[in-house]
Order: sequence, then structure tokens, then C-alpha cells
Amino acid sequence: ISFIPMYTRDGNDTWGKNNVAKMLYNYNFDTVLFIGMDIWRYVEIFDTISKIKGVKNFTWKVLCPFDMQYLRQDWLEWFKYPDQVYIYSYDGYSRLSNYLNNVKLFRPPHAYEELFYPKDNKELRQQFLPEEKQNEFLFGFISTNQLRKNIIPTIKGFKKALDSGLEASLFVLMENPKNGMFSLDQLCKDYNIPDGKILYSENAKNLSPEQIADIYNIVDCTINFSLQEGLSWTVLESLMCGTPVALSK
Repeated sequence: ISFIPMYTRDGNDTWGKNNVAKMLYNYNFDTVLFIGMDIWRYVEIFDTISKIKGVKNFTWKVLCPFDMQYLRQDWLEWFKYPDQVYIYSYDGYSRLSNYLNNVKLFRPPHAYEELFYPKDNKELRQQFLPEEKQNEFLFGFISTNQLRKNIIPTIKGFKKALDSGLEASLFVLMENPKNGMFSLDQLCKDYNIPDGKILYSENAKNLSPEQIADIYNIVDCTINFSLQEGLSWTVLESLMCGTPVALSK
């Protein structure tokens, strides 16, 4: 298998749209499959891809999420370009299938399914948590440090729960918890959250799938209050481990 990166240092074309178009023109393919990409990343070359496809005669397929809260006409037009569109969110599929004939529901299997199952909560807590936290109710927030993950309202809601008298802590597993889009330390200061009530790891990027499965097993409830979401593995992995999940609509 050859890996040919499309990224460029061109600030106007970081994702390499021109490189993608050149590759499709210069080489012969039976099938071109976009996997997991937000389809709008390459929408500027969709007309070009269609013209090349007409000459090269390949099949163009897309496997992607649809995590919009509502339908947009421009998205519907974009999804008409590929020969086949596979959506792995049932909600997204049910929205699109009313308007498009080339949409199918496809849910890929989890790559590490055998690792995500209920485990001994008490034993794992001894490994992961300080002694004073081992019997406390623990929320889990496993997230990327992105705007769409609704991080500020999540932290604000946790503070409201504490103010109501709830004895609980929040375990956050997130890349760049100090210097990403949001700083957890700063949010704790902004909302006057007591020290030790929010626990987080700065090593989230280097955890193995088995360690992440262990974290699902140490929390009492996973929270995922995204502004928008496709088919979140966070939700499915938590449920596979027997841990309940609180979600935004």
C-alpha cells in the first residue's frame, strides 16, 4: 500500500485540493473512496472530480458522518456528486435519504471491539484515581478540545451540579487540556470550581485503546453534550463498557 500525502504548506490549500485533482487525473483508479472526511473539505474541486471521472470512468464513493442539526440545500447538492454516499449516523441517513437516491446507511465495526467490555470498577479506580476519589461519584468527559464539543457549557453545568450539593468529580480525557482551544485550568478559575474536582490527564494522546476502555470503566456516567455530532464512538464505547451516557439531543 502506498501512502501519498495531499497536505501542502499553501495557506490557501492546506488540505491539498489541487494535489487530489492532479492525482486523479494522472493515475488510473477503479474506485475513489473518501473515508471519514467532512465532504465540504474538497467541495471546490467537485466539478473537477466529476469531469475527470467522466474521462477516467472510475466510481466515486464517500463514507462520512452527517452531524448537522438541520438540512442545508448546499449539503444536499454536494452529496449528489458521488455515485454512492455511505452515512454512518442513522439520524443523518434518515434525514438525507428523503432527498437523495445515492445514500446508504453503513456502520463500520469497531476496530478494538474486544477491548470494550465491563470490568472491575473498584480495582481499576485504585490504579487510576487518588485514594480520596475512589468512592466518589465520577462523571467522565472523553472529548477532543473543539468548539463543537460544547466544553464551556459542560464545565458550567458541572459547577451547577456542585452548587446543588452533589458530591462528584469530573474526569476529563482530552488532548491539550491546558493549551488547546479551551484551557481547563482557566475554566476552573472562571467558574470557581474547587481544586481537585476536575481531574484530567495531559497524556491523552498516548493512551492505548485498552487504557481508554479502562477509563470508561472507572467512571459512573459518561457525558457528551455536543453542539453537533455524527455517530460518536464515545457513546458506543461507553455503553459497550456498561457505563450509562448523558447526551445532548
